[in-house]
Amino acid sequence: MDQIVKTLEHHDSESELTKRDHIRSLRQRHQSKIICPKCGSELVERTAKKGPRAGQTFLSCENFPRCRFTRNA
Repeated sequence: MDQIVKTLEHHDSESELTKRDHIRSLRQRHQSKIICPKCGSELVERTAKKGPRAGQTFLSCENFPRCRFTRNA
């Protein structure tokens, strides 16, 4: 058990990314209109072809159908 704790502490101390940097990165990613917050790919503008929102534009992940993230344009 002590060996596992030492290993984790060692890797944690070598990390260049601080908790503050990590939180800042997450906030930028989730507020971005260009990057998908789920997978990190680009968002592309698309137009709904059917349903109640037919004709309206929205942003969706370029990795569709693997990633189904969408956001209003």
